[in-house]
Amino acid sequence: MKTNGMALIEINWNPKLSELRTFAIALACLCSLAGFFCLQREASVLLTGTLLGVSLASCTFAWLAPQVMRPVYLVWMILFYPLRWLISCLLIAVVYYLVITPVGILLRLCGYDFVGKRFDSRATSYWQPKPQVRKPEDYFRQF
Repeated sequence: MKTNGMALIEINWNPKLSELRTFAIALACLCSLAGFFCLQREASVLLTGTLLGVSLASCTFAWLAPQVMRPVYLVWMILFYPLRWLISCLLIAVVYYLVITPVGILLRLCGYDFVGKRFDSRATSYWQPKPQVRKPEDYFRQF
């Protein structure tokens, strides 16, 4: 699955050992939380034991042999790629339509023209004069 450089989400096909360790620890935390939640809700003992066993195995592999977690990492990333893509696009849309658009409409209603694109019927030209040339000494003191 090759993507162009403009992708919001990309799958890392060759994760480093530190990334695999982080993934294994995160998976262990997730399985532990799910296992304890099942234990609290008095769910199936088999389900609870499986979740806590996966958590223990994930911690063990993270510590001893993180490269064993690579296939699990890749399957996880492939399975959740569509969800990650959807959430990224939705988040961008929400920010655009619920934050940027209302601010732009509000500024336009208040009369702000940051870009200077408003039509001026009295103007003979829209040419902006070039600022004066700086002295050569000013280039050594830029701030």
